[in-house]
Amino acid sequence: MTYLYNRFISISFFTTLLLTTYWVLFPLSSAAQSYKSLLWQIEGKGMKTPSYLYGTMHSKDLRVHDLSDSVYVAIERCPAMALEIVTQAQDQATLMAKMFMRDTTLQQLYSPEDYAKVNAAIQKKMGLMALMFKTDKMKPIFLVTMLGELAIPDSTAPQQAAVPLDSFLQHWGEENTKRLIGIESVNEQMSALDRISLRDQAAMLFEYLSDEEHSDSLETTMMRYYLHQDLDSLWIFYERQKGLGYTEFDRSLIQQRNDAMAQRIDSLLQHQATFVAVGALHLPSPKGLIAQLRGRGYIIKPVYNRKQVWYGVNSAALGLTLKFPAQPSADLLDMPEYPLPTTGKTDTAALAIMYSSEDTMQGLYYSAVCIPVADTTMSDDDFYIALSERLLLKDNAVMVSQDTITENGLKILEGELDLGYDMEGMSMRFRLLRHRNRVYMLSVVGLLEDIYAPQTDIFFRSFKATP
Repeated sequence: MTYLYNRFISISFFTTLLLTTYWVLFPLSSAAQSYKSLLWQIEGKGMKTPSYLYGTMHSKDLRVHDLSDSVYVAIERCPAMALEIVTQAQDQATLMAKMFMRDTTLQQLYSPEDYAKVNAAIQKKMGLMALMFKTDKMKPIFLVTMLGELAIPDSTAPQQAAVPLDSFLQHWGEENTKRLIGIESVNEQMSALDRISLRDQAAMLFEYLSDEEHSDSLETTMMRYYLHQDLDSLWIFYERQKGLGYTEFDRSLIQQRNDAMAQRIDSLLQHQATFVAVGALHLPSPKGLIAQLRGRGYIIKPVYNRKQVWYGVNSAALGLTLKFPAQPSADLLDMPEYPLPTTGKTDTAALAIMYSSEDTMQGLYYSAVCIPVADTTMSDDDFYIALSERLLLKDNAVMVSQDTITENGLKILEGELDLGYDMEGMSMRFRLLRHRNRVYMLSVVGLLEDIYAPQTDIFFRSFKATP
C-alpha cells in the first residue's frame, strides 16, 4: 500500500544526481461528473475570464504526458500557471537536507530481523547507488518512492519522458513566459512529510518491500483510472485501500494541504486567469479542491479533453461521411419503422441503413440513419416538420426545442427531445436533413447535460453529404 500512496501522492524534489519525486496525491471530486475529466474550468465570483484546474500525476509515463489539445488551449488562455511547488536551483540544498534523518538510522527503526530484510532488498535494487545516497540515513518515505522508480522492469516499462509531468509543466511554463506560482513552498511540502513519524514511514517501507507484487497491482489499477480520467473511481479506490495506520498520512498529505491549497488558489484566481495543476487526488472528495472552490463561490465545470479516437464512415453509396467516437455497426432497417411524409415517394428499391455506436466512457448512444427518397414535392421546411413529427414524436417523447439552420449549404432541422417516461431522464439531440435522394437523421441519446458535450459537436459537424 505504501507505494500506492507515494506513487500517486506526490511532493517532488530534485537532486543533481537523481530526479526523485513530488508526492502528488490525486484527490477525487465529490460532485457527480457529467463526464470524466482531469481538466476543469473555473468561472464566477467576478472573474472576467475563466481559469482552469488540472489533475496531474508524478510520472514519466508518456501516456500521462499525452495531454489533449484542450489542456494546451487552457494553458495558453492563462497568463499564469500555478503548480504545487516551483523549484529553483537554490532549492536543491534544502531538498537534499530534508531527505535525510539527523539522529536516527534506518537500522534503529526495525528489529534486527526486519532490518536485515529491508537492507537486503535495498542493496539488491540499488547496488552502488545505496552507498552513494547513504540509504541508511534516508527517510523511509523517500526510499519508498526511489525504490518504486527503480522497480519497473525495462522489458515491460511504458515509454518514458525525460522528466515527470509536473516538472514538464514547469519547464513548459518557463519556456512560454508564463508567470509561475508555487502554491506551496518546498519547506511546507517537506514539513507535511515530516508530520508522518519515522516509525510509520518505516512501516510503509517494510510493507512495500514485503509485497511489491501487490503494490504494483494497486498502482496499475490507479494508473488505469487516471488514464480514463475517472476521478470518482480513483478516489473510491484510494479510500478502500487506505486501511488502518494511515490517518496521519491522510490528514497531513491530503486534508490539511487541500484546505491550504483551496485558500491560496482562491486568492490567485482573484488576480488573474490561472492554470492550476496539482496532483489529481487533490481534486475529488467532499473536501477536495473542486468541492472547496465551489463552496467559495466558483462555478467549476468539467472540460472534455480526452484524446478521442474517431472512427470514420465514408460511404459513396449512401452519400455521406461521418465520424463516431466508438466503432460503429451498420444495420438494415425496415422502412415502416421510418415512415416518410405521405406526399413524398419512398424508394422501395433501397433500404434504410443505420450506423450506431455507444460511447460507454461518456454514457452516450450515437446513431445516423440514412433513408432513401425517390422524390418529394414538399418544401424543405414542410418536409422537416412532417418528418420530425413522424420520426420523433412517438413513445411519449416531447419536443423540447427545434430550429432550422444552414450548414455547408444544407438546410438542417436540429432540436432536442425529452424521451418520456419509457426512457426516464434521457434526452435526444438530433439533426434532420434532406439531400438529393436521401434523408439523414443524426442523433445522440443520453443525459441532458451530456448530449451537448463538446465531443457530440464533433459528431454532428463531421457529417458531410456527398453526391
